[in-house]
Parts: sequence; structure tokens; C-alpha cells
Amino acid sequence: MDEGSTGPDRPINPGRFTTRVEYDLQPGQAVDDILPYLPFNAEAYRGDRSARIKIFGVNGLPAADKRLTVKWSDGHYGSLTVFDGPIPNDGVVTLNGVSSAVNSPVPFGPFIVAVDGDRLGFFRLTPDEPTQEFTFSLLAKPGDMAPDIELLALDSNDRVHLKDFRGQTVYLEFWETGCGPCQAPMAKLNAIAASEGADWSGKVALIPVCLDREPEVISTHVKSRGWMNLRHYRSKRTGDEYFADAQRTFGVMAYPTSFLIDPSGKIVWRGHPEERDLVTEVQRLDRVSGSRR
Repeated sequence: MDEGSTGPDRPINPGRFTTRVEYDLQPGQAVDDILPYLPFNAEAYRGDRSARIKIFGVNGLPAADKRLTVKWSDGHYGSLTVFDGPIPNDGVVTLNGVSSAVNSPVPFGPFIVAVDGDRLGFFRLTPDEPTQEFTFSLLAKPGDMAPDIELLALDSNDRVHLKDFRGQTVYLEFWETGCGPCQAPMAKLNAIAASEGADWSGKVALIPVCLDREPEVISTHVKSRGWMNLRHYRSKRTGDEYFADAQRTFGVMAYPTSFLIDPSGKIVWRGHPEERDLVTEVQRLDRVSGSRR
């Protein structure tokens, strides 16, 4: 299987078929199998369901006039374009005659949603309801007011909201325990909390948000790494969503992703935590904020 040319965000390549089958083998056990082949079908996403896709800006208003692209991964050749066009004034695009089939073993669904080239997320249809609704928010970017999110404190399960930290500089870092590239930035953030904690108390809030489902897994990982200078948080999931609510709100599809938010609640920067020196950025932001007071 060549993921480099046939992944779910890749355009269809009808000349190359790929598939994947998993086997649970015991030592010495062999499998004699013939992998199934499906010929390319440009109408494979067609079916008897309808999807109402709602696209809103970070401000909660419809994302009118932006360009929506919806693709469907067929699991064997790449992705088929289902819709590509402007979003109407009400922010709603309805796709009729689409399929609830899932031909790829992905947990988040075969439909891929992007606006102006930014991937917002995925969805899947079920065979239960003829019409189903899915809501997406544009990526939260520098210059936007940070959307409010509810988080659960790992140490107490207390519910906190991002707006509770208004008046402080806020640093959000989204990560997962199984994410290799997340480990070094989290260790660095823990070290910063140790060195700057006293001076930053009440002025700078460091908020690591782990996206794992199980709080016990997060707690065990944090303790094993010794990241005890930070207060850790997690996000709930609505229903059986693959993506946590907080990451859906901020449009986080890759980890680690960080946000620096000024005391007024405006996002200053977004990106990989190693792209910027946090201490330098906080000091710069403090100078800017001080000059405005």
C-alpha cells in the first residue's frame, strides 16, 4: 500500500489500487489469502443519504462566501471530490445522494471537509437517518478572538472555561500521550513552568490539553514523565465523536499545536510549539500590553 500517493487527502489515482487487511497471527502461523479487488468507480460516493454541512466562523457567524471543498475517501484509489464551491449566506451546504458506506478503516469517517484549503475535519453518515447534520468551525487563527472551550482539570475533574483566564496571557498546547513529537515540547513546557511559575503567577496561564480519551492514561503518562509543574487538562467529547470538543472548536487536526492568546482574548500566534520561544514571546507580549495600558 502506497500511502504517499493514495491517502484520504490525495486526489484519485485510478491507475493504482491499494487495500489493507489486518491479520492476528500466532508464531509460526501462515495465511494464504487473496486480497479483494474493486475497479475504480467515479460515482462510489453516491448513495441515498443527505448531509447538511454547517460552516461557522470562530465568531459564530456563518462562513458565507468562503470556498467549501468536500471529498470522500474511497479507501482504494484516493479521494473523490463531492462538492467544491462557495458557502451560501446561511453557512449551510446540503449534499444529496451521498453514501453511508465506509471503505477505509478510518475511525473518523470518509468525508473530508476543508474551507479555503484549511482542513476542518471529517464526518461519516450512518444508514439510520436519511438526512444528517454536521457542524464545523473555521480554524482559529491569529487575529481572531479565541473561542471559549470547556476543559476538565486532570487533578480534580473540575470544569473550567478558557474565558475564566481572561486578563492573563494564555498558552494552550494540544497534545496526546502517544504522539512522539509531543513529548519534547511538553517536557520543555514543564521546565518553563518550573522556572517562570513564580513570576508568571496570575499573569500567564499555561494550559496543556491532552486529547486522549481516558484520564487514567493521561495521569499515568504525566506522572511517569515527571511533568508535575503543570496543571493538566483534558477535553470531553460530544457523543461518540473521534475528535475532542476543544480540538474541534480550535480546528486542531495535528499534534502538537499551540496557541498564544493575549489578555484581551485575541489569538497572537498558532503553530508548532517549537516554532517560537515561549518565554521570549510572553515577554514581548507583556511589553506590548504594557504600552497600551
